[in-house]
Amino acid sequence: MLRLTERRKELTQRFYLLAASQVTANVGFVLYTMAVTSYIKENTGSTVLASMITMTSLLARLLSGLSVPLLADTYKSIHIMRSVQVMQIGMLVGLYVLLTQEFTVTVLTMGFIIVGIISFFNGFFSIFKTSVVRSLVNDSQRMQANSLLSTIDQTFLFAGWSLGGFVLSLTGSTQSLFITAGLLSISFVCLLFIKETHTYKQTQKRRAAKLMEGWRFLWIHKRIRALVIMDIIESLFGTIWIGAITLSFVKEVLEKGEAWWGYINGAYYFGSIVGGIIVYRMSSMVKGRLLLFMFAGSLGYAV
Repeated sequence: MLRLTERRKELTQRFYLLAASQVTANVGFVLYTMAVTSYIKENTGSTVLASMITMTSLLARLLSGLSVPLLADTYKSIHIMRSVQVMQIGMLVGLYVLLTQEFTVTVLTMGFIIVGIISFFNGFFSIFKTSVVRSLVNDSQRMQANSLLSTIDQTFLFAGWSLGGFVLSLTGSTQSLFITAGLLSISFVCLLFIKETHTYKQTQKRRAAKLMEGWRFLWIHKRIRALVIMDIIESLFGTIWIGAITLSFVKEVLEKGEAWWGYINGAYYFGSIVGGIIVYRMSSMVKGRLLLFMFAGSLGYAV
């Protein structure tokens, strides 16, 4: 009984270390996104180019999701998460060096390339985190654990967007990248104390076949394909809206600094948290009427 209690305590500690790693990584990613978007807007004056940061990020994360089957059955998820954190820190250092140079078209192009690489690695982190949760928590507690992680994540995203604008206004775009690197370093240290169980190795042929399974599934199931397309469109334009467009609104209409940009985006995530709580409370009413509520939500979002 004592050994069982110690085992549960160890698993609980590892779970909260994973939560801490996720929080610091995501807050760092928020600050980095705000810093680069602000840098592009400040140096080009173009809302379109600034919005390309979030679009590049989203597309890169999509590509990383499609690449997951090539790694999932060969390496332990925790090892992949540690590796991508190190790579992201290295890329952030390179991005800092780049952004301290005189602004040119070459600097702009290289900046987008590095943003794409960072987002590609960040996509791996988000996906493999689910696998690590599966190894730390038993089946009966998995839904509760994922719900807790999601709640923690949304809460700190709200704080990150709210405070990120304030930090950005104090430190500037390039110096904010150092804070992001520091947050990712904390995330990496947390991952060092997490041990995962086993992994499975498959042949290259099996891995390649598995890479195509998702595409075949989407091709066969039209409803799932429609939902995925809807999700991609909403994510694409949603991230552009809370990124470059609200920054331009703050700068050109409100004539305020980055702090107000953070407040507005923080309000957006606060609304998301409230909406999630309402849906959770109304789950019995929502069940069986998902399409109706999705349509109403999309229409309300558009208005």
